[in-house]
Order: sequence, then structure tokens, then C-alpha cells
Amino acid sequence: MSSDEIKDGGPRKKSTVDILDFITELPDDVRLEIISLLCIKDAVRTCVLSKKWLSLWTLPSKFTFTEKKLSTSIENYILFVDSVVSRALSPKVTTFAIEGGEIFRYDSHIKDWLNFAIQRRVEDLVCISDSCSRICEIPENFFDCSSLIKLHMRGLFFRDANPPWNWQFLKIIQLGFVPLNDLSVSSLLSGCPVLESVEFYSVNGLNSLLIGSKKLKNLILKDLQNDTGNLEINAPYLEYLNIAGNLRNLQCRLLDVSALATAKLTFTVVCGLELGFKITDCHKYHKAFISLTQQNIGKLRLAKEITMGAWFFEAPCMLQQFNELPNLDLKWTRLTLDLFIDDFNVNSVADLIGAATCVETLNINIKTSRENIAT
Repeated sequence: MSSDEIKDGGPRKKSTVDILDFITELPDDVRLEIISLLCIKDAVRTCVLSKKWLSLWTLPSKFTFTEKKLSTSIENYILFVDSVVSRALSPKVTTFAIEGGEIFRYDSHIKDWLNFAIQRRVEDLVCISDSCSRICEIPENFFDCSSLIKLHMRGLFFRDANPPWNWQFLKIIQLGFVPLNDLSVSSLLSGCPVLESVEFYSVNGLNSLLIGSKKLKNLILKDLQNDTGNLEINAPYLEYLNIAGNLRNLQCRLLDVSALATAKLTFTVVCGLELGFKITDCHKYHKAFISLTQQNIGKLRLAKEITMGAWFFEAPCMLQQFNELPNLDLKWTRLTLDLFIDDFNVNSVADLIGAATCVETLNINIKTSRENIAT
């Protein structure tokens, strides 16, 4: 301890300048890792710290541009992304994410940004618009990007209704507010041979999902609709299925899901009367729905973990379905029930629990409203 420190009564506290000097003397790869932990706006600001920091912000492998976090207008957002991308010197980009309100109106900019990421063999690509969907011009080599491992796109319409998907190493894909049909999904699955997880949300036009890949284990479907009101799912190797969101009158029929270990059915449905059905047609609609529910539970009897949403207990007409449950020999070992406190029938809950004789763990989540959950 120095004499100055003794006079001061102890070790001198390090100032901000001392700390900055210490960080500046760290190896470049360590400082680069520090920059990668910052948001892109703060990362750019480090250029004013010293000469050693001047160009370091141009070298990170992760680029995330979120309009809301940048707290700026869409025009300034476009200019900012353009500026960063044009100056970036990173030889490799692992993550490239753009998220904004109406970013797909700026076709040429999107095309340049995607080219930047593709040329640097991007692995995790996020391209999200928070506004309405629209057609956007994208690079031709986008559908042949061999480096992609994870992709999330929302609100982007492709000019080609059935693009030439060819992502040989893509493992995870999320598509929302994107026009899809049975043919385009079949082409997508064929062009992505190592896919492990697929999520489709707010997608219209799917009538049949045929998944024959032994690699694809996870399927998440949310807020789906179509013109026929029916969706068939045939996925004999699938291990995880999650159907959520508002399906309105869409009825999902499970065909072969014999490998399922976990199923979460927390979607909401709409009464036929709310859809404008006559009373007689509404009865037929509910009768068909009850029959379909019985069949689907039978398809899920060998699963180990089941989560059943409030839809299963809310409608009075659904009480009729429990007559068939005791005969299904359910093998479920973990059962979770998501209920609304003012919208379920205790007897129907008891009947389902009674039919699931192998259950070892039972969780009941009671929601006081559509937003709040009570334990």
C-alpha cells in the first residue's frame, strides 16, 4: 500500500478512466466479445472511446436491428442499418436480425441487407415486420443459403408462391403472416432435409400437413385458419406438438402421431352461433367437433405429457365426450390443465382426471382472466 493510500485511509478507488484503460488493454478478441453483448447502437458508440475502439464495432459476428429498441422513425432506422451494414467488416456473421414496422416497403434495402448476411454465411437469420404483410424483393441466393441453421420470418410475401427452398442445413424455422399452402409446405420440408423444429403462426391456407421426416421432432401451430375449416396432421415421427392461439372454426384432425411424447392443446375455438351458423347447423358443428375430439384423444393415448386448454372444459356440449374416455386406456403420466375460473365444469375436469389412470404428476393452472394467472 502506498503512502498516499495510507493517508487516504485505504486503497484508492478505481475511476472510470482507470476501468476504461483496463478494458482497452484487453486483447482484441475479449473486447470484441464485450461489444457483441451490447445493443448495436451502443456498440457503434464505442468508436469514440479511443483509437483501439475506433473500428472494433465493425467486426462483431452478431447484428440485431430492432426499430423499437433504437427508438427512432422507420426512415432513420433504414439509414442506420444501411450505415452499419455498409461499414461492417465482419468476415463471418452468425446472427443477423432486422425487425421494424414497415421495413418490407424498402425492398432494395432489404435485398442489400440480406445479401450482406448471406455473403458472410449467416447462421441465424431473423426478418420481421410488425405491420401488414407485403411482397418484398429478396436476393435469388436467399433460398439457396447453405449456411442457414435457424430462420424466423414474419410478414414477408414471396413473389413466387412456391419458392425453390434449398436450405440443406436449416434446423429451426418460424414463419408467420406468410402465405403458405399444402404444396409450398411440402416443397419446404423436402428442401430442408435436416429440419428439427417448425413453427407456423397466423398462416392461412394449410389443409394437410404430411411430415414424413424422421429428423423433424417439434411442430408448433398457432392462430391458423383456412377456407375449408379442416386441417389434417400426419406426422408419424413427431415427438412434440403444440397447437395454440385462436383457431375459430378450424378443426384439426390427428392421423398418425404415434411417436408423440408431448402434446399441448391450448387453442381456443369459436361457437358456431358466433360464426353465423343456424341453430341446427351449430348442433351439427358441435357434434362433429365432439367426435373429432374423441378421435384425437385416442391418437394421443400413448403420449407421456399432455396439456389440455380451457376449450376442452368450457362448452357445455363437450360434457358428452367423456363417456368414451374411460375406454381409451390413456398412458399419460403428466397432465396439465389450463382453466378459466368462471368457465369450466368441475365434473368434466374430474372425469378427465379419472380417465387418465397412469398420471403421476397433475398440474392445474387456473386463470382469473385472459391475462392473469392464479395459483
